[in-house]
Amino acid sequence: MAVIGAKRAINLSRHLPQRGWQPVILSSAPTRERTDIALQKLVGSDVISSPTYRKPSTVKAHHSRVAQATPSLSPLPLTASPRPPLFERLTGWSFQYLSPFDRELSEVRHATQEAIRLAKEHQVEAISVSADPWSALITARGVSDALDLPLVVDFRDPWTLHSGKSKLRPPPTLAFMKWYERRLFSRADRVIVNTESCERAYRDRDGHLWPEDRITSIRNAFDSTMFGPWSPPRPLKSRPFELTYFGQFRKFVRPDHLFRGVAQFIRTRELSPDDFKLVIISPLDGYAIQASLDHGLDAYLESRPSVSFTESFDVLQRADALALVDGGCPLVIAGKLYDYLCAGRPILSVAESAEVNQMIEQSGAGQVAIAQDPQDISKQLGLIYEAALRGEHLPPDLSKRAPYDAPAQAERYAQVLNEAVLHHQQSKRL
Repeated sequence: MAVIGAKRAINLSRHLPQRGWQPVILSSAPTRERTDIALQKLVGSDVISSPTYRKPSTVKAHHSRVAQATPSLSPLPLTASPRPPLFERLTGWSFQYLSPFDRELSEVRHATQEAIRLAKEHQVEAISVSADPWSALITARGVSDALDLPLVVDFRDPWTLHSGKSKLRPPPTLAFMKWYERRLFSRADRVIVNTESCERAYRDRDGHLWPEDRITSIRNAFDSTMFGPWSPPRPLKSRPFELTYFGQFRKFVRPDHLFRGVAQFIRTRELSPDDFKLVIISPLDGYAIQASLDHGLDAYLESRPSVSFTESFDVLQRADALALVDGGCPLVIAGKLYDYLCAGRPILSVAESAEVNQMIEQSGAGQVAIAQDPQDISKQLGLIYEAALRGEHLPPDLSKRAPYDAPAQAERYAQVLNEAVLHHQQSKRL
């Protein structure tokens, strides 16, 4: 699946075996998601995998499409217009978030049976679930209960604490989610979230309901073993400086602050499109198009085709700088930040997350701007631009970026798995 959540699973599949854990993965053949066939060769060679999470009837049509497909990356759908649908405008809620779980709920019974089969066949010692899809939480808990195995819940993003999505849910839906989430945290042997700010938020709200060691944070990561070495950027001769944004904008990832600051930067320095380009690696979405018109950037904006994950490193290294924006919730870190850190190009952060900006500053990875201040965005981009004009291209300090590499992530994950097994054994003795 060509989605950001797949990277966490790929990293762990490659690096957990060296840390004492053999992954046995129950996955699903993608039916509605974009696919990237090149990802298959990146899965760890020691992995035992069964793509049978979904019922055969669900994936039958998908198999016929894959057989006929020739591109390695399926097309990226154009994001809808920034104007919300009529139902959302009238109620403040979104059809997508009316259910407490997701459209995979109908697969839970089949997935539970498949997981139990795999667990028995391979003598599994712990159950770990990567959510979302949130319905997978029901599957994992059912398997853990049926086989009396330790349960590790890995939230890729906050569930009920996502400030943007929570506003789009009816109060009864949100109340049920909070009830189930608290029961799950109390039942799990360990809970993982992927940012320190998210861990603090859950502790502040519900920490009194479960032991202090129940929850921990393990960030996402890049995997440097997948890519080649860092190389300096191309000389700025007879070409414009390129500020690159990798991916599309969407409901919770808006371009407005970034585009406003870039427009200020261009006006201040009186740059032409021959001097500066804002490059988007994906088809232009409705949010980018509207923001470029609002801020007079259409002549400076360039869309380039989406690429597979295996090609992304080379594309990012063609940039002179990489732009980062927030994802609509201060507890979330955009997954592209880790790819940016791996690429080693200077990052322009237009994020409001203190954790994101601290990571960039501590790793010496770029400049942090005040997100709502176009003058400061212009200033910070100017520092990167001037360094490029002077030809100052220092390789990244790998020691400062090592905590964000996949081996460090897998080491911490293995530790949590060990803790979960020990906790489960102690609970059984009590």
